[in-house]
Amino acid sequence: MVCEATLKMSNGRTIPRPMIDHKRIRQFWHIEHFYRLLSLASKSIEEGAIKQRYKVNDEFDLRIRCFDDQFHIYVEHRLVAKFAHYVPMNNISHVYVNGDVLLYGVSWEGKFYNVPYAADIPGNFYQGRRLFVSGLVLKGAKQFAIDFHAGSELACRIKALFPEKKVLRTSRLNDRWGPEMRTGADQEFPFKRKQTFDLIIHCGEQKFEMFVNDCLFAAFEHRVPSSQINKISIDGDISLLGVHLK
Repeated sequence: MVCEATLKMSNGRTIPRPMIDHKRIRQFWHIEHFYRLLSLASKSIEEGAIKQRYKVNDEFDLRIRCFDDQFHIYVEHRLVAKFAHYVPMNNISHVYVNGDVLLYGVSWEGKFYNVPYAADIPGNFYQGRRLFVSGLVLKGAKQFAIDFHAGSELACRIKALFPEKKVLRTSRLNDRWGPEMRTGADQEFPFKRKQTFDLIIHCGEQKFEMFVNDCLFAAFEHRVPSSQINKISIDGDISLLGVHLK
C-alpha cells in the first residue's frame, strides 16, 4: 500500500496544476517504511531518499525553513534536505496541501529572532498561561537558558546543559541562588544538537509544567507568585525559530 501527500508552494494562479512557480514535496509510506522526498521545479527533478520508520496511521512532523538562497526541510526535527530556490521567494504566496493525510495543523513564522532574546510579558505570566518556544540546537551547543523575571528577581531559570545531558531549574531571589533541581538519571535528555525542538511551559496554580515535543518532561514549583513574572529572556547555543504566549 502506498500513501501520498503533496505540499505545494506557488504564486496562487493555478494551484491544482504543476507549474514552474512551485516546489512540491511528496511523502510515501509503504511496507519497507521508506520515505522519499521529491522536489519538482520546471522540468528538472532532484530526488533523495531517507529511511524512516513510518507506516500508515503514523503521525509526522514536517517543517520548511526559508533562507535567502534555499529551503531547509526538517522531518521529525531532523534536517533531511536542502533545496535551492528556483524562483524568487516574493513570487510564492500560497501553500497547498493535499493527499492521504489527516492534517492536524499548519503554522508559520515570518521573522528571524536574535539571540540573546528578551521581551516583556503583557499582563504578566499568570495561572493558565503558556509560553511556546521553538528552536534549533546548534551543532556545537553547550547550553541554552530560558529565564522568567519578576522585576529584579529571577523567578525561574530553565537551563539545558549538553555535556552533562541535564536540564537545570532554579531561581535567584534577594541576590541568592535557590536550590537547583535537575533531571534524574533515569530521564532521557530531550534536546539534541542539530535538531529542532518545541518547548511549552504551562503556568499552573502551584508550579510550571514543561513539555518538550509534546511530552511532559519536568516541573518547577513557584518560588514567587507567577502573576509577578513580567519578562522572559532566552540565551545560549540555539537558533530561535518562534516565541508565542497564550
